Amino acid sequence: MSQDVTAKMLKPDFDSEVSGLVHGYLFHEQRPPQPIASGEVCARYQALADDKAFIWLHLNLNHATAEKWLTSHFPVADFFFEEIRSGSHTTRIERQGENLFAVLNDVLFRPQDTSAETATLWLYCSPRLVVTARFKPLRFYRMDAAALADAQGEHVY
Repeated sequence: MSQDVTAKMLKPDFDSEVSGLVHGYLFHEQRPPQPIASGEVCARYQALADDKAFIWLHLNLNHATAEKWLTSHFPVADFFFEEIRSGSHTTRIERQGENLFAVLNDVLFRPQDTSAETATLWLYCSPRLVVTARFKPLRFYRMDAAALADAQGEHVY
């Protein structure tokens, strides 16, 4: 029992998150990616003074305040959430001014079912910020997140 409590205390604070943030990382040239706790991500972003560094935020859009938190703390263009709200799931990548926007789909086919399950990832890239957002977990994201966590000696939750 005490091990369970200890493990939960050491687990990143994303479960009780008020922002919908699943993962946050700081990437800097010639350094391994650094996980960033939700309480410090805003300050770390403001402290970026280098073109060779960026913050990556991965959000769960099922969280009621994810959009409000992101738009009130980071310079994310309005079109990002407009595209998500419009419900467009067409896979694509496009330039929006100085930013990139992409929609990626993860389709899971099961031979026993006649329908496929689709999970969509929306991606926003600006010079110092990368945002990925989803409603349903994605298989390819889990593989990438697991590889990133393994590089850091962490666990993916």
